[in-house]
Amino acid sequence: MNQAVESGRALAKQIGEQFGHLDVLVNNAGMADREDGPASSVSIETLRRT
Repeated sequence: MNQAVESGRALAKQIGEQFGHLDVLVNNAGMADREDGPASSVSIETLRRT
């Protein structure tokens, strides 16, 4: 399994555990900073900055 799939699954698990569900998903795939790491470990501060 590739890193993108694993990262997505980890994020889905985290959202499920923290919030129970996801109401809206905005796919902003054009924005990324390689130093931020995988989506499953990005901080709220990083999301706000991006």
